[in-house]
Amino acid sequence: MFNSVLDSIIKEYYKPILKYCNKYLHNNFYAAEDCTQEVFLILHQKINKLDMTRDIRPWLYRTADRVMKAYLRKHPETENLDNIPEIAEEPVSHESVLDILTDEERQLVELYYNHVDKRLLAEKLGITLQSLYLKMARIKQKLKHELDHSSD
Repeated sequence: MFNSVLDSIIKEYYKPILKYCNKYLHNNFYAAEDCTQEVFLILHQKINKLDMTRDIRPWLYRTADRVMKAYLRKHPETENLDNIPEIAEEPVSHESVLDILTDEERQLVELYYNHVDKRLLAEKLGITLQSLYLKMARIKQKLKHELDHSSD
C-alpha cells in the first residue's frame, strides 16, 4: 500500500519540489536535484510514521527547506550560477573526465539522467532507490574529485 502511495506522491510532487529547490538554490540545478532526491529519501524513510490522511504538500516543502538549509551549510560555495565567471582559457574536456568512469558507471549515468522516474530505474536495475542514489553520489564524487585535480 505504501509503495503505491509513495509512487503517487513522487509522481505528483517531484517536479514542483525540484523547481522550488532550484529557485531557492539560485538555479543551481545539480544542487536542487540533490536536495529534491534527499526530500524523497526522507519521505521514503518516514512514510510509515506520517499521517497520510493529511495533505503531504506542506510536509514536503518544510522538509525541502530544511534539506536546502543543511545543503547550504555543508556547501557554502553554492552560489548563483549567474555570478560565476566564464570558463577559463583551457576548459576541461568532458570526454577525458568521463574516461575515468567504468563502462558500468557510464551506463548508470546515462540511464539515470534519461529516466524521469528514478524508482522505476532502480527496479529495472534490481536495486533499491537508496542504492541508486548512493551509486550516483559516488560517481558524482569521483567526477568532482577528477575535475578538482585535473585543474591543478
